[in-house]
Amino acid sequence: QHLMKQLPKLDELVCVFGGQLIKGRGIGKIIELAIYAKKQGLKAKFFIFGDGPERERILNDIVKFDVAEFVIYKGFKPREEYLDFLRCADLGLVFNSGDVSVPTFPSKAVDYLRSAVPILSFVEDATDFGEILQNEIRAGWSASPKNESRLFAKFSEAAKMERHELLEIGTIGQNWYLENMTVSKIAE
Repeated sequence: QHLMKQLPKLDELVCVFGGQLIKGRGIGKIIELAIYAKKQGLKAKFFIFGDGPERERILNDIVKFDVAEFVIYKGFKPREEYLDFLRCADLGLVFNSGDVSVPTFPSKAVDYLRSAVPILSFVEDATDFGEILQNEIRAGWSASPKNESRLFAKFSEAAKMERHELLEIGTIGQNWYLENMTVSKIAE
C-alpha cells in the first residue's frame, strides 16, 4: 500500500518496467524516453522494479541526464507488491537490446497482460513478439531498431490518451491472456 501513495498525479502516465537489470534488456531506452518526455513536455513517470548489474548505470544515468523527476527506481520488491503496483500502471515497458537473433516472448509481458496493462515494446526484428502484440493481441505498440522513431511516436500517443482508453487496450490484452495463457490453456 505504501507504493500506492507514491503514485503520480492522475494526469501523469504511469509507466513500469519490471525485471532483471542486466545487459540485453534495453534498459537505457527508459532513460531515452524520460529525456524525450521532458523535452516534449509529456507528463509521465517511469517506475523501475528489479535489480542487477545495470542498477548503478541506471542510477547514474538518472542523475547524469537530469530525469529524477521522471524516473523512479524502486529496486527489488516482493512479487505481490509488484503485481499490486501493476494494477495502477498505465503502460508496461518491454525493451530488448535489439541484438538478439532468435525469437522471444518476453516474460514480463505476461504480467502486463494479466494485469490489463497496455504494452510498449522495443524488440529485435528476429522476433514476432511485436507483430503478435500489435496485430494478434492488439494490446499495445511495438517498435524495432529498424524503426526506432516509432517507439517515441507511440509513447507520445499513449501519453496523450485518456486513462479509460489505455484501460480498454489493457483489457483487450487481459482477455487474450485469459483465453490463451492461463495454466489450463497452455497445458492443453
